[in-house]
Amino acid sequence: MAEFTLGARASCSDGFCGVVSRTILDPAARTVTHLVIGPRHGEGGRGRRQVAIPVSAVASVGAGIRLNITKEQVEDLPPLGHTG
Repeated sequence: MAEFTLGARASCSDGFCGVVSRTILDPAARTVTHLVIGPRHGEGGRGRRQVAIPVSAVASVGAGIRLNITKEQVEDLPPLGHTG
């Protein structure tokens, strides 16, 4: 199982897309299901919000988190807490 560090840089397949601000767990399975990615501290503006990235989109973990999705795909995800 990979270890995810809060504050780690997250890179999409086409560049930087944010930092890991928290994880979402499945309490029954006791596993991480999503990483919450948001803008760097102090960064905001249009289109910058927190989104939940499924761990299936994580390509690798090392000096940062590498995702196998694009920045556009991240931007298309609903904001965290959005129900529909």
